[in-house]
Parts: sequence; C-alpha cells; structure tokens
Amino acid sequence: ISAGALGQTERVLAYVSASVTGVDASAWATIPYNSVAAPGYDTGSDFDTGDHTWTCPETGTYMITATVQTSLTVTGSQLICGLWSFDGAGTAVAEIARGTQYATPATGSGEASATTVRLFTVGDEVGARVHCNDASITINAAGVASALNRFEVSRVGTPDSPSVGSPLCAMRLSASQSLAASGNLFADVELGEAITDTGSAYDTV
Repeated sequence: ISAGALGQTERVLAYVSASVTGVDASAWATIPYNSVAAPGYDTGSDFDTGDHTWTCPETGTYMITATVQTSLTVTGSQLICGLWSFDGAGTAVAEIARGTQYATPATGSGEASATTVRLFTVGDEVGARVHCNDASITINAAGVASALNRFEVSRVGTPDSPSVGSPLCAMRLSASQSLAASGNLFADVELGEAITDTGSAYDTV
C-alpha cells in the first residue's frame, strides 16, 4: 500500500490460491492467504504471503474483512473467523475482532467471516484465524474473483481526518446483554460503547 492523496483508498486483496489440507482448527489457526491480487493491489507489498499477515504502512483508519470457506469432517462444527494482532514476526498475539459463528448441521462446507473498522498505527500487523472443533479441516482454494477465502484491506481515513470519504460507525458491547425472549429471529441488543462514530450516527440507547 502506498501513501496516497487525502481521501485516496488504499487497498489489499489477498486470497487462498491453493487448498490447504489437514489444518488443525481445534485451536486458533491462521488462515493461509497465499496470493495477492494484481495489478493495483498492495502496491507497497504490505501483505506477507509467508506468514499471511498485513502490516500497516501508514497510521490511519482501515476497514479489514476476512472470509474463510472450509471442508469440515466433524458434524456440528462451530466455525468462527477472527481478526488477530500479530507480533511483527508472524506470531498471533490477541484477537481484535470476531465475526460470524457458523454451525454446520453435518460434515461438508462451512463459511465464516470477520470485519473491523479501526485506527491502526504504522507497523501494526494483522491476520485472520479460524477456529472450530475439527482438528483436520481443508481450507479450500478460491480464485481472485471469488467472495470466499479472501482478506481485504481498505484505508478509509487518515489520522487528521479519520473518516475521509464516508462516515464511520463501529460499535461494540460494553457489558454483557441478554436477548429478550421473542418469536422473532432478531432481538434488540444495547450497544453501549462507540469505537468509531465520527458523525454521532449511532444511538447507544
């Protein structure tokens, strides 16, 4: 990613170009994004296809999305995708965002994703990991045009103007909440803390 003019979107698109078998996801396993789309992506070579992580080249607000699609061998696997910080040497340190949890009714294909929007500083290293109760999954190959098994980064703001181009709103639970009993699929959840909400668009009440 190269530093650009104010408001310019910087972008990375990495993907899994060859299937990886026998991945032990019973503990968190790093998703092996092993190719980077070209041309026009990752012009600063900030994504490392060896340790499968992105290193922030310039302080700013970025949106990161990871997807994973796997073949599972255990019935009822709870497939989770998470974004993690790394130590600069390819070792995962801490989970920074968790996405969807996918419960597979039987063996076969499973999909999950995770997204975050936040301020990163120069040198921050981020990768995506997968977890489920299956010690031997296959992370399937996906072409560059596929929506599966890809890691995307876009810069959406600078430190001085963190929401250049569009307003940002990212929320999280500040305390445990209970979903009200309801016949509906979704119930209201109180989000008590704004991570990024430059336009005060989200009502936490």
